[in-house]
Amino acid sequence: MTDERSAVLAAVAALVDGLPRDPPARIAVDGVTAAGKSTFADDLADRITRPVIRATIDDFHRPRAERHGRGEGPESYYHDTFDLAALRTTLDGPPGAALLVDGVFLLRPELADAWELSIFLAVDRAVALRRAIARDASRMGGHDNARARYETRYFPGETLYLEAVDPERLADVVVENTDPDRPRLDRRPS
Repeated sequence: MTDERSAVLAAVAALVDGLPRDPPARIAVDGVTAAGKSTFADDLADRITRPVIRATIDDFHRPRAERHGRGEGPESYYHDTFDLAALRTTLDGPPGAALLVDGVFLLRPELADAWELSIFLAVDRAVALRRAIARDASRMGGHDNARARYETRYFPGETLYLEAVDPERLADVVVENTDPDRPRLDRRPS
């Protein structure tokens, strides 16, 4: 791990450790697909001194029929993919703990009040798209299929979110994560 990454993780972990311990602190790690959310959250969890409960929004997918109720397009991805009510019911834990959740769309209005600390991983969208395609090509039937899926559903759905919500502006902490080995802490809470 690079010194730059270690420094950013240490700074964010200090913020988490400084949060009130009762009720448990709920922390969101948001960003577009392939921004590095899960890896950042896992690495952050290792640096937090209080007990950590890890979760991901990917554990809250609605059934396929509901996820695609409006079709295969970006609106369906943004509005229908995740069971936000079910996610909210799990945002609890023992006093003193930190519940660390990663995923897309975590700062949308339905969840905005759920977090004691919100982190947004900013990333160059072209870089994120390349990462996502490389990561998911084998699972999606090849590079061309993955590219088509990202260009018609996921990427435009995330654009809807970015434009409607502006999570980078709402987040307490913004980490520029285009190069995960050299992230940069762009904004801390005031």
